[in-house]
Amino acid sequence: MKVGILAAGIGSRLQPYTNDKPKALLEINKTTMIGNLIKQLKDNNLKDFVIIVGHEDKKLINYLRNTFPKDHFKFIYNSNYYNMNNIYSFYLLKPYVLNEDLILANSDLICEDAIVELLAKSPLNTVMVDNKKKLNEESMKILINDKGHISQMGKELIPSASYGEYIGLLKLSHDRVSQIMETVGDFIHKGEVNVWYENAINKDLRILELLPISTSGHQWFEIDTHEDYSSAKEIFGL
Repeated sequence: MKVGILAAGIGSRLQPYTNDKPKALLEINKTTMIGNLIKQLKDNNLKDFVIIVGHEDKKLINYLRNTFPKDHFKFIYNSNYYNMNNIYSFYLLKPYVLNEDLILANSDLICEDAIVELLAKSPLNTVMVDNKKKLNEESMKILINDKGHISQMGKELIPSASYGEYIGLLKLSHDRVSQIMETVGDFIHKGEVNVWYENAINKDLRILELLPISTSGHQWFEIDTHEDYSSAKEIFGL
């Protein structure tokens, strides 16, 4: 099982905190966002990491190597982090995760340990979804069909009609990874690089048959703004 972590973005809405460091290195609960995430994954016997870096990449690389000296990290530099969305970072995982089962995580996720444990214990082809919180226009919303599979995913979905919010954590079998990478490649080759990787997943949902796994009320935050960061520190600690 490979673990892919997307950590290349600038985090412009969190400036000046991110002027001289990656968003993943923002401090929270006496560690960093990515430090917390790596520890949670390691605690569930997930140890083979492929990390896409970009903005202030050397600081992130040095931090992880110094903090987890015995662990294996493969770092991939995204030279287009400043002018392409995360679909390109996802695409850069391809040579390292094809023919592998994959856990994918966004590095701006902070969550309770129980959420990562739920995903680790879940079957393949599952997506962590918060089906309890109030949704808004920024939420990466999902719909499900009568079989319980995710049928649509996108920020443009109507909040009141949606089942819940994808939190940036999923688990895929190797064949689903291959399918999604083929579709992501189509997006890239057509020049559609300013979209999210979730757009590619959405296009394939009919054949992917992904199941939502509820966060069961456990706390999490995707930290994009100063407000997110302040709220997360109130819950998880400074």
